[in-house]
Amino acid sequence: MKNKKKKILVIGMTNILGGVETFIRNTYLNFDYEEFDVDFLHHSETGILFEEEFKKNNSKIFFCNKFLSNPAKSYKELKHMYVREKYDIIHCNACSANMLIYFLPVLFFKEKPLIVMHSHNGSSDKKLRHYLFRIILNKIVDVKYACSEVAGEWMYGKKSNYEIIPNGIDTKKFLFNEEVRNKMRKQLNIKKTDVVLGSVGRLETVKNHEFIINCMAELNDNYKYIVIGEGSLKSHLKKIISEKNLNKRVSILDNVSDIYNYFQMFDIFVMPSIFEGMPMVCIEAQTSGLPLILSDKISKDTKLNDNVAFLSLNDKETWINKIKSINIKEINRKDYNKEIIEKFDCRKVARKIENRFKKN
Repeated sequence: MKNKKKKILVIGMTNILGGVETFIRNTYLNFDYEEFDVDFLHHSETGILFEEEFKKNNSKIFFCNKFLSNPAKSYKELKHMYVREKYDIIHCNACSANMLIYFLPVLFFKEKPLIVMHSHNGSSDKKLRHYLFRIILNKIVDVKYACSEVAGEWMYGKKSNYEIIPNGIDTKKFLFNEEVRNKMRKQLNIKKTDVVLGSVGRLETVKNHEFIINCMAELNDNYKYIVIGEGSLKSHLKKIISEKNLNKRVSILDNVSDIYNYFQMFDIFVMPSIFEGMPMVCIEAQTSGLPLILSDKISKDTKLNDNVAFLSLNDKETWINKIKSINIKEINRKDYNKEIIEKFDCRKVARKIENRFKKN
């Protein structure tokens, strides 16, 4: 007799592309749907990314109001859904312990599902609330995952036990391809002498894109900067670009589905974030053979090769000098550590999580 499928509810997907959303997609589109049924819970009124892809696996997509807007209503909706759907596992992907509120309705169930918290960041602007919630979180969670040591310590504390699950990527798509690079640069009217800086990330304060825009104002005209992302600061950033007369050198692109192709045409990947856990885009950039210049607020676990530099955000001149010092012609984009890169392959990450969930 065939074993009954285990039901998983995944929390954390939104309608704005970021590291968490990419991780969820890469992991759960590679899950074994002969063994699992996977549903998704979100609070975005416009739906979630990759919804049609998930539905091809017969996944259900549930909407729940944000707790802060109406706690009683949200709690009631969640409890009703949990009772009806009878999940075996709840996998919450989060950047703060505040997300434990999604576990509250099941705590008093006679048959409680496996509660899994997965940390994807290393800080937040709501630290007091996070630290208070963290005390409760450590008492109620069954499985503690983190994308890096920094993310683990932030979510659970230094003395807590947790397992590091690297953020998986589709490594095959990001391996350097000269033909794609030439095609993309031609498409975007980029000259052979141009040096293209690239960033991928939400247009929010934590990503600090404005820092690189300010650097661009002091770099020569052959330096270009492409930011791929969406978010609330789009208008603000465009205004700064215009005020600094950088419209021909700095571009913000959204609704990009083939991000891996843009990595091919970048020359340097930059990430001046105020805080991060284990950014997937940094793994993707290294898989593409790019040199990286990162904020020293980003987890050092991110570094997979010698082409990664961590710099302080307190010294803009250091960033400018580092950008100028990189000789693109000397970098072999196809020279990467195969064993390390394979560690982050999304199919292997999916198998690792699957095997743990099968034990439940």
